[in-house]
Amino acid sequence: MNSRQLIRTRVLILIGQVAVASLEITALRLYTNLAPPDVVGESNLILSAPALGLQLFVAGFTATLLRYCSEAEARGAGDECY
Repeated sequence: MNSRQLIRTRVLILIGQVAVASLEITALRLYTNLAPPDVVGESNLILSAPALGLQLFVAGFTATLLRYCSEAEARGAGDECY
């Protein structure tokens, strides 16, 4: 991957993350205005638990992928990771 493609990919990822974050903020604002406080609190607890579990799984997978891809890149076989 050349530097131009790398920069383009990073910019697209950044734009996607900003779009998702703005949608989440808008949805949260709408949700908290429309729902009663007790419903917001309960649903926050229910939805936070799976999100935390997913993040724990993804973080471990990402760390493993970064470790082995870095090793592969160092020995010249980095194309297998991408």
